[in-house]
Amino acid sequence: MLYDNLIIIFIGVALVAISLYFIVKQNNEEEEDYYYKASLLLNNKDNDTNSNQLLSNQLQAVTEEMEELKQKLAMLESNHLISASVEAAKAAEAPQEEVPFNHALNYQLFVSRNEDIIKLYNEGLGIDEIARTLNKSFREVEMIIKLVK
Repeated sequence: MLYDNLIIIFIGVALVAISLYFIVKQNNEEEEDYYYKASLLLNNKDNDTNSNQLLSNQLQAVTEEMEELKQKLAMLESNHLISASVEAAKAAEAPQEEVPFNHALNYQLFVSRNEDIIKLYNEGLGIDEIARTLNKSFREVEMIIKLVK
């Protein structure tokens, strides 16, 4: 019986020793991991300052290019306004030519294409009845009637 108690005590002591070993090992790994991450952060700060400097230079170059483009745009706008005002003055001095009136021809073509809708509407049928009779959409018939009025 004494022998059994000693075995249990040795097993308990061994478990405590093994547990302490793993706890110490884990603390050392965490400490090493902390130092490793700290060194990476320091290296990244150096890289970040280099990349920040590079980005700053690129931003400065883009800003300068934008300023140049703004100046060129302002110059082009002023030239266009001057040339537009010259063209307007020439147009005012030139005699007005009459432009052929094609709208009447387009209207006649529109009326001839939609003659059946106009005819049924003049006979007194409603928009929905015309649409059903001619198998056309309600909105199409409504639009044609509004344009003819």
